Amino acid sequence: NPQPPRGAGRRSKMTASAVTGPAHVSWRLRISSNAASGRRVARPATSFRRGTGGRNRSLGATLTDDVSRREQLEGEDDEEQEEEGEPTAEDLDAEARDLLQWPELSAQVRAFTATTLGVRACTPTLPLGATPEESATLLAETTAAATLRDVHGGFPRDVFEGTKDVRPWIAGAARGRVLSGSSLADVATTAAACAKVHALIHAPNDEALEPLRRLAAPLVAVPEELEREIRRCVMIPGGNVLDDASDELAAIRAERRETERELRALLQQKAQHMQNKNFAERAQIVIRLGRECIPIKAGAQSEMDGVVLDSSSTGQTVFKEPAEAVPLNNRILELATEEDAEVERVLSALTAMVVGDDGGASILNATEAMAALDLASARALHAMWLGARPAELVVVSSKSGVGSESAVHLPGMQHPLLLERHLPKLPRGGKVGEEETVRGFDEREEDGEEEE
Repeated sequence: NPQPPRGAGRRSKMTASAVTGPAHVSWRLRISSNAASGRRVARPATSFRRGTGGRNRSLGATLTDDVSRREQLEGEDDEEQEEEGEPTAEDLDAEARDLLQWPELSAQVRAFTATTLGVRACTPTLPLGATPEESATLLAETTAAATLRDVHGGFPRDVFEGTKDVRPWIAGAARGRVLSGSSLADVATTAAACAKVHALIHAPNDEALEPLRRLAAPLVAVPEELEREIRRCVMIPGGNVLDDASDELAAIRAERRETERELRALLQQKAQHMQNKNFAERAQIVIRLGRECIPIKAGAQSEMDGVVLDSSSTGQTVFKEPAEAVPLNNRILELATEEDAEVERVLSALTAMVVGDDGGASILNATEAMAALDLASARALHAMWLGARPAELVVVSSKSGVGSESAVHLPGMQHPLLLERHLPKLPRGGKVGEEETVRGFDEREEDGEEEE
């Protein structure tokens, strides 16, 4: 912390030269907020005032004004310090992390994550244990992840493939929102990844992996039939609802395809006839107002019975729906409405399966577990990249015999940021994927309703 200038804060007798000197300083330590870093820092509260020393003012008046001004400034400093308060333990902890460049070190670990879940788990910084017991647990998880890779050759990076952050989708579904096909596909691939990771961790008969198994415990709660049912009904990837999702949907789509083929054959015949008669520039089928029709010359409207749906900007071409095509177009629109309703029913049923009896808690807990496992894997990979060894946490007895004192003994310690330039290049990881931009809920919901 900066030291006050010599003599500052003492009410010593002031001389004329002191009053008329360059400046007077009111010095007090002030705790203020640094908006850029989110930290609270200590700085001197200085207030400068030029001494006048003018010929029209007496020395006594100048001294009186100076003392009054000093008392006013000190009062303002007291009020500001009282408002801002003293630094808390959290403030000091945050500043210590910044001094140790903990955010930059967290970015190194973030590069080893394999999922968006892992990225977000260490953003903006890696979680730290609040107690020695929590820190020991984190170290044990990291060591177990390294053991799984070194000894058993497991935990390959692609084991997390398909894992998505489905927490927003689950929360929305629990509130009654209907999930879209794409978000249901994310749930299915995440459930499959949970099963793979759980099997991988439990395959070796090694007690050293017990910390990882405790982390992976929620993975087994994800119902196996959930993934199977979603895959039966939804295309993965893509999220389109498949024909086999229900017998009704299969029948509706089959009839629609047959009706569309019949309409297309009719329109193709009519368009070719109009071109042969020189009533149309070419045999073409277009869509106007959601209905299939053919363009013909404006002067040839009477040559074909039907309904004019639109005209070109020049007025030389009209788009006419032949009379025979009207019932076919009507039926296609009816089938499209029936299809949308059946797709909505299928998505609602799958969403209900996702929510289950526990409000989606089993999938949410499994998602959190996958984030913790990815983070443990990233910490292990980072440690292997550094060639680091696990720290040993011990209780240091105080003079009173109670283990309440702390000590740090780190022989040969080197900061990871200083080692980075001498190590292999960090992997290109730790970024949120494009899949996060996919719409998570059914687009058939009312357009005016915003996602929460």
